[in-house]
Amino acid sequence: MKITLGSLATLSLAAGQCAFPDQRNIECATIISNDHSYYDQPYCVHTPDSTLPSGHKILCVVTTGVGEGGRSQFTASTVSLDLGATWSNLTHIEPVGPPEASWAMPVLTPTGRVYAFYDYNSENVTMLPGTNETVRADMLGHFMFKYTDDWGETWSDERYEVPMPVTSCDQKNQWQQAGQDVMVGWGVGKPTIFKDGSVTLGFTKICTYFLSDDEAIFFRSSNLLEVEDPADAVWDTLPFYDNDEGHGSGVGQDGMRAFGPNLVNEEGNLLPMSDENHMLNFWRTIDGFMGFGSTTDGGKTWHDGQFARMSTSSDGKTGGRVIKQPRGPITPRKFDNGKFVFTYYTYSQYGPNGFGDRNPMWVTGGVEQKNDDGTFTVDWSEPEILLYSTHAETGGDRIGYPDFIEIEGRYWITQTQKEVAGISEIDPAIFEGLWSPPTTVATDGLVVDAVVASVDDMSIDFENNLPNMSEGGGFTMCAWVDVNEGGLGMGEILLDTREEGSDNVNASGVWLGFHPDEDNRFGIGMSNGTASFEYFGNVDCGGGHVGDVGLTHLCAIADGLGGQGLVYFTVNGEMCDGGDESNGGQPKGFEHLFGSVEGDVNGRSEDGIRVGDLRNGKVKSVRVWDRALRTNEATGGYRAGL
Repeated sequence: MKITLGSLATLSLAAGQCAFPDQRNIECATIISNDHSYYDQPYCVHTPDSTLPSGHKILCVVTTGVGEGGRSQFTASTVSLDLGATWSNLTHIEPVGPPEASWAMPVLTPTGRVYAFYDYNSENVTMLPGTNETVRADMLGHFMFKYTDDWGETWSDERYEVPMPVTSCDQKNQWQQAGQDVMVGWGVGKPTIFKDGSVTLGFTKICTYFLSDDEAIFFRSSNLLEVEDPADAVWDTLPFYDNDEGHGSGVGQDGMRAFGPNLVNEEGNLLPMSDENHMLNFWRTIDGFMGFGSTTDGGKTWHDGQFARMSTSSDGKTGGRVIKQPRGPITPRKFDNGKFVFTYYTYSQYGPNGFGDRNPMWVTGGVEQKNDDGTFTVDWSEPEILLYSTHAETGGDRIGYPDFIEIEGRYWITQTQKEVAGISEIDPAIFEGLWSPPTTVATDGLVVDAVVASVDDMSIDFENNLPNMSEGGGFTMCAWVDVNEGGLGMGEILLDTREEGSDNVNASGVWLGFHPDEDNRFGIGMSNGTASFEYFGNVDCGGGHVGDVGLTHLCAIADGLGGQGLVYFTVNGEMCDGGDESNGGQPKGFEHLFGSVEGDVNGRSEDGIRVGDLRNGKVKSVRVWDRALRTNEATGGYRAGL
């Protein structure tokens, strides 16, 4: 069937339903496809088309079927001609399995041809050698690709193979050990097109089935974009070492090996700098932190792998606090303006499973800086919530494997929580705040801006009309505190909207203060009069310490998240991420309310906001907003100074 704008509208699916409109809520997203029970990796390409009112057409590929890893798993494509508002029915790239076809990744050529690369269980392998065990087979077989010359109306009958040299990693997998020509692995990193016209795709090789002991490689083709016959494409494998002493590879290894006791280097994604010989690579581990490696020779060799930090350089150096990440997808992208973002989860999860919490999805941004020695450094911003689900308490919404679409200064993000593929437009202000964090106090929604100069200022006028979090509203409270020797004591209150003298633990209102049994653990509490919620951060907060002597800027952000609610903190310009777990820290620096406090949490006091009289310090100023500030708006108050 010929796909036209008119027919597309009749094939489109209804937009998602959400109680409170929010671009970040995946329930508000436009549905790309939900015909099947499983969806993954909605990766897209787009191109101008002057015949369309929108001026552009988008093609997305997905992996779908009945349940992740099911025998029916197959790859397909869908098209939008109106900037993601409506989508065509799925067109099969491969038929419904078996054999399984999985993890499609698209590449757009200058001629308009689109290639789709994917795992294909070519030999229809189902059994683990030497056993009677039927295994999940969507990572078995070979790395194949097809193409479309008519924007996804049809795909080539013939499939082509990306040649994959056998490495010592492959030689350890159970099938190779049994003499079978079977590779184990999968591709996730979206293909990168370089200025010289070459294309690079990331791939994870599994050395021991299943998801144990793996390594990263990259396939690079110098001529894929220009060949008429795909069989003429030339492929090289990176890293490429001239001897057995490659950096970060381990003796005798051909791939990019993991480091430390847990040999997991999965789903690598490249970020090329303006000099594209310099690249950063980020991958997932099972250590609770993001993996990082870098190259200065186009990927031929790599500096030793390590955990990613808030500053990463192409010479392998890192700085700042370590970046927390479960065994979940990391999606870095470089936009047309040369600036970067990547999505992750700011949450540590350890162990062989380690998949952890993927709700919400956060995003950080960075701008490259060229160093005197010709290398490049990217300093990453404090993260913002980019996507969330209102079903956080079930653990069922594992938001991930997104792609970004950039068209004429507008941004969209695709995503899946494994059951539905969706697309949402992104407020550009989120990205601008990542790339150029504000240095002034946010004025939108500012309802209290008070200096506490004397005892007469310890009661601040406030109408107690904070938005209802259970209806998607939010609020932010910040204070400058001058901390003396001895730090901020346990049980002390900074700000309080509850009625003075109330002995009711559920007295209506909001308070900021410190843990009743531990010094310097900043926290927030709130109550609607019948139910209450408390959450405390860690002393080691975002790389600093809450009770350090001197001026300290403390913020609590309460974000309604479509009625589910979430709170987190910033201290002295950094998001509190839970701190160093080896020193009593926490896996994460945020907490969901899960709707535990319904209705408003406004105080009933005529005193407005009461300022606490601290033993070892003094509150210097107070600000309150009747909305949840973005992280970089809150930290802008710190950069603005007292």
